[in-house]
Amino acid sequence: RRSVRRAVSAVPAAASGMTKAKPAPKRPSRSSRKTPDIKLSVRSGANDKARKAILDGLNRHNIASAGPYHYSQFTVAVTDAQGRVRGGGVAQGYFEAGFIKLVWLSPTLRGRGIATQFITRAEREAKKRGARLAYLDTFSFQARPLYEKLGYRVFGTLKMPRKGVSRYYMAKRL
Repeated sequence: RRSVRRAVSAVPAAASGMTKAKPAPKRPSRSSRKTPDIKLSVRSGANDKARKAILDGLNRHNIASAGPYHYSQFTVAVTDAQGRVRGGGVAQGYFEAGFIKLVWLSPTLRGRGIATQFITRAEREAKKRGARLAYLDTFSFQARPLYEKLGYRVFGTLKMPRKGVSRYYMAKRL
């Protein structure tokens, strides 16, 4: 092997028909790159200026990368005879998908088919707004069996640090 390597390396590049490649330019290390003066801060509150700037920047990036996403948000509320909210869901629509973000139903109303009704209503509304897919997430102590009964399938599982708790990511075609 050594003799073959020596023989190959002994042939001048010009004689072999190859030219010597220039080495790639070295990229400066992270520590040597000049960075602007920055400051990191943690802020609370949904109406913060920083939050708006971040969302605006992300929206510009998303639209430039994937086109308009036609964002909408809606709520399906379950109310009693007195008009009190007893449950429902909050959903968002974008990129032809409906994300069922929040779901809650008063314990006194569970087991009566009401959750099935409002999930179905949310799916219908999302479809009306252009969604072809619905997705949601639920914890192991919440309503995974209900969502499976409604046609949702798990596409991802996150085992949480707390023992016995997992988060399931589920979707279905509309």
